[in-house]
Amino acid sequence: ELRRLSLPETRGPIYTPPEPTTNSCLNCNGRGFLGRTGVFGLLEVTQEIRDLIRDGAEPGVMTAAAREHGLTTVREDCIRLILDGVISPQEFHRVIDEK
Repeated sequence: ELRRLSLPETRGPIYTPPEPTTNSCLNCNGRGFLGRTGVFGLLEVTQEIRDLIRDGAEPGVMTAAAREHGLTTVREDCIRLILDGVISPQEFHRVIDEK
């Protein structure tokens, strides 16, 4: 599963879902999740980024500049949440359609 997400192999589980046979939690319906977790892409619009937008820069140029200025994609935020044990890889695939 980690290889499919281009993540390095780790020692031990990242996220361990509850056993459905032993977890009859009505709050999370046996999923191990309760409530919602926000997943965000974030880019601070600096003056350089603003100039590129204004000048109609090519997407590749815009992406490179955004990366230099700390762009975090939704996919990267999902991977961080997996590594932090907040969401499961299955939840990632449910939310992010990589087809």
